[in-house]
Amino acid sequence: MHDFKDVEPRNRILELPESIRVLLAKDGLDRDPDEACGALFGRLSPEVITVDSYMPLTNMAENPRHTFTFDPAEWVRCCYTSGLIGIFHSHPTSPPLPSISDMEGLQHFGGLLSLYLIGSKFPANGGAIQDEMPPGTPDGFLLNAYSIARRSNGSYFLENLIMSY
Repeated sequence: MHDFKDVEPRNRILELPESIRVLLAKDGLDRDPDEACGALFGRLSPEVITVDSYMPLTNMAENPRHTFTFDPAEWVRCCYTSGLIGIFHSHPTSPPLPSISDMEGLQHFGGLLSLYLIGSKFPANGGAIQDEMPPGTPDGFLLNAYSIARRSNGSYFLENLIMSY
C-alpha cells in the first residue's frame, strides 16, 4: 500500500498495458451478469500511475449483479502484498461511472488506494454496434479510470485520469 495523499492527483496519467486492459475486459465480460472485481498492483509517481498486474477477487456481495464485496480473506492478502495501488470492478448493466454505492464504499478504503477503475459493456444494455464503439474498445468493453483524492473534510472522491495504453 502507498501513502501518496500529499501527491496532487490532478493531471496524472494512468499507464495501463494493453495486456492488463484485456484481462480486465475478459474478467468483466466472463462474470456478466454479476459484477467482476479485483485488485490492481503497480507503481506510483507524482505524474504517472502504472498498473503492472491484476488479481481477480471473489465477489461475495449478497446481490453481485448490482454491487461488489471482496472476499475478506482474499482482500486481506492483497492488502499485505507489495504494490497494491487500486481496485477494479465492472458495471454489467450501466455505464462505467461511479454509483452511489461505489462512492459510499470508497469512504471505507479510499485512504489505502490511489486508483479506481470501472468497466462495462458497450452499450451497457448490450447489442454493441462496432461503428458506434468509442476508440480503444475493440472488444466492446469501456473502461474509466479515476484517481482517489481526499477533500479537506476527510471524505474521498474520484477524479478522472487520462489513460495511456
